[in-house]
Amino acid sequence: MAVMGLPFIFNDVPSEFYGCSIVFIEEDPNKRTSGDGRTFTTIKPLRSAKQSVLDVQVDQPLTFGIEIVFDNPVDIHTLTAVKSWLASPLGFRKLQVCSDLFDQYYWNCYITLNNDLIYAGGYRGVTATVTCDAPWAWGQVRTIQLSGSTTKWINVSEETEPMKPVLEFVATAGSNLIIEIYNEDLTYDKTFMIGAPNAKLSNTQKNGIEVDYTVPSWAKDFNPSESVSLDNSTGIFTCRDSNGNLLTKMYRTQSFNKQLLKIPHGIVYIKVKSTGISNLKIKYQNVKRIGGGFYQD
Repeated sequence: MAVMGLPFIFNDVPSEFYGCSIVFIEEDPNKRTSGDGRTFTTIKPLRSAKQSVLDVQVDQPLTFGIEIVFDNPVDIHTLTAVKSWLASPLGFRKLQVCSDLFDQYYWNCYITLNNDLIYAGGYRGVTATVTCDAPWAWGQVRTIQLSGSTTKWINVSEETEPMKPVLEFVATAGSNLIIEIYNEDLTYDKTFMIGAPNAKLSNTQKNGIEVDYTVPSWAKDFNPSESVSLDNSTGIFTCRDSNGNLLTKMYRTQSFNKQLLKIPHGIVYIKVKSTGISNLKIKYQNVKRIGGGFYQD
C-alpha cells in the first residue's frame, strides 16, 4: 500500500511533478517544534529577591524533520532527481505545504538530506531536515489600504519585536504625509512624517505630546506622480518617477523625520493626515510559530 503525505511546493516546483509528498516526522510527541525558544539574562540587586530582565536572546532558527515519500516505488534515477531538486539550492527557498492547515504560511528554508527510504520493492523516499531563516513560518504578504482617517487594526503576528511593514504611496510636488500609530492605553504612540522641502509638519499625539519636524531646504521635492516605497525593517527608500524609472539618488531620506513605522502587538490605531498623497497602503507579513508536527483528525 502506498504511503501518502501532503502535496507541497519547494523552490516553485510542485511535488506532483515527481509523484511525491511530504510527511512530518514526530520527533517528540510531547513537544511540537514551534521556534518558541528564548534565553533570558536576568539581574537583581544585592540582597534582593526580585529579578529584572537584562536581555533576551532568541534561540536558533526553526528546524524540524520531514520525510519525502513517493506514491509508488521509483528507480534510482527518479530518486536522484528528487534529491537534487531538494538539496541543490544554495540558499533559503520557499516551502509551501498544500493543506488548509498551512495555506496562509510558508517556511523560508533549506533542506538537508539524511537517509534514503528503501522498502516494499524499491526506493520509497528520503528523510531530511528543514532549517529555516527564522524561528517561525512567514505569512503571505497582505495589504492594508489607508485613507485620510483613523484605521483600527489588530496585529496578531507572533514575531518577537513590533512589526516593521513596507509603506507605499504616490506623491506629487509639495506633498506631505503624517502617520500616527498608537495603541489603546497609549503606552506606544509614534508619529511618522515626510514632506516637501521647508515643510513645517506638526502633530499632537494622542498622549498629548507635540511632535514637529521641518523638512530641510536641501531635500528634493517629490516628482509628479512619484511612487515611494519605504521598507521599515531596513530604512531603505525606493522611488520611481511617473514612467516607472528608478530614482537612484538618496535625497528622499532627508524628507522624513527618521521615525520608522513600527506596529506593536494587539489592537492599534493608524491615523493619517496628508496633502497630495494617493494610493497609501501598508504591506506586511504575519509570522506564525509553527513547525512540522501537528495533530490531524
